[in-house]
Amino acid sequence: MNRLLKYSGWGLVCANLIGYLWFRHSAIAHAQQTAAAQRPSGIGRSFTIDLPTPAMMDRVVLWRADFETGDASQMFYPAAWADGLEGGGVFTSGHAGAETSLEYAHSGTFSMKMTITAPPVSAVRLFRWLEPQLYPELYYSVWYYLPQQYVVQDQDTAGYWNLFQWKSKLRPDRIDPFFVLNIQNGSDGKMYLYLFDWQTRQSYVQQRMEAPAGQWFNVTARYRCAGDRTGQVTFWQDGLQLLDVQNVATRYADGDCQWSVDNYSTGLLPTPSVFYVDDAEIFLLQERQP
Repeated sequence: MNRLLKYSGWGLVCANLIGYLWFRHSAIAHAQQTAAAQRPSGIGRSFTIDLPTPAMMDRVVLWRADFETGDASQMFYPAAWADGLEGGGVFTSGHAGAETSLEYAHSGTFSMKMTITAPPVSAVRLFRWLEPQLYPELYYSVWYYLPQQYVVQDQDTAGYWNLFQWKSKLRPDRIDPFFVLNIQNGSDGKMYLYLFDWQTRQSYVQQRMEAPAGQWFNVTARYRCAGDRTGQVTFWQDGLQLLDVQNVATRYADGDCQWSVDNYSTGLLPTPSVFYVDDAEIFLLQERQP
């Protein structure tokens, strides 16, 4: 009798678990169908990046986050959360939040919604450190959707808006930025990406292409992680090369490399300030075998 009750109890637990998983799957599927029907069409875009000798190289994707799980678990891969074995994580400070969203998506139905209210200084940071710690030269790609025009407050003094950065950790209590991709407003009021060397306080500006509001755009970077002056940082926006900085230190001599996608600012208008990211990738190019 006790054995029968024991097996019946496990059967009830399993049935409840299966029922929960089925309900979650059905709810996500219904939400995806509803969002797809309501979302404007034609917002996904494609392009070709002029990478070195692409005919002789193979693109090997090491990590990807499309957020179609409906949560942030892909940021922690190979773990599903912060359990000490994660390859990255999600961090917030100040008045900030991150959540998956059905409002906009570059592909599929989900993206990651990143929201800050600044001032005070506030940040959402989606980190990956596993791949940058294993490979000295990698490509990093992410799609952004800025739903409206923003103004960076006090940008001529100390104001900034950080979207993409690499840091280097010397020890657990010492991790500093090296290169940061920021947005500033041009004299025409439009938004433009520029690169900032945090170590030397040097800015590399461009106005070849604006960061558009109301449409998806892609940022891809090549980062050669080096503790001496053999590092390199190259940026493309929608396939157009904007910046190429060579012969620079891109980490501490005894430190590592870490990468993050950010909504991180001293002050923006209007506020709260929201954007969406999707289809983030880290990949390398390797010589094609005959």
